Amino acid sequence: MAAKTMEDIAEMFRRLKFRKKLFGGVEEQDVWKKLDDIQKAYRSAYEAQAVRYETILSEHGIKLRDSDRV
Repeated sequence: MAAKTMEDIAEMFRRLKFRKKLFGGVEEQDVWKKLDDIQKAYRSAYEAQAVRYETILSEHGIKLRDSDRV
């Protein structure tokens, strides 16, 4: 899922469920996969936010130095 906002990330956490093991706990591989999915969604939202901010700044004639970018 490509998240566009932090609200999208929050919704992912609200719906997050892990696969259970037969004898208690959760499957470790499932936890790592879902954490990886959330990290990718967070990165997607971060990049979308950066594009929005750069667009707003350029509309106002403001240019960031290359060293200011993350």
